[in-house]
Amino acid sequence: KLENLSVKSRPASPTEPYIFPKTFCSFHLRPKLGLDRLAELKVNPAEYLKETMEVENFSSTLQELCNNLKRDRKNLDISQYPQILFLGTGSCIPNKTRNTSGILLKLNESQNMLLDCGEGTCGQIIRFFGHEEADRVLANISAIYISHLHADHHIGLIGLLQGRRRA
Repeated sequence: KLENLSVKSRPASPTEPYIFPKTFCSFHLRPKLGLDRLAELKVNPAEYLKETMEVENFSSTLQELCNNLKRDRKNLDISQYPQILFLGTGSCIPNKTRNTSGILLKLNESQNMLLDCGEGTCGQIIRFFGHEEADRVLANISAIYISHLHADHHIGLIGLLQGRRRA
């Protein structure tokens, strides 16, 4: 329900040396060093909810939508495919927990596609699935799409192809 929505932000702690800025917070180096919170975005959910509820027929339309979704949910046949696995966080230096770029699309039980192939992509697949399942995943990759020729999008291709050959 709309009235249950809330926006929670973490307040700054006087005992921790951290800053928890909101959107449009600035830090100035000159002329005066310091944090500037004057332009910070201030969100007041109650105000937006009130405004939304005042729209003609909104409440009844929302209730009708909720009822339709409840009714239709019983008849949904949701397939387990496609599955999407994000294999990166955009790290400039990959390690065992952070890859550069890569998205695995499991199209069906026997066909996968890879979108980009950062340096740690093969290792991420092995860590996520385990060695046995990773071999199946690698063997079932039928296409690899490289979005552009930045190293963080293709430098893992050789390692991935070697892993696929091994599988």
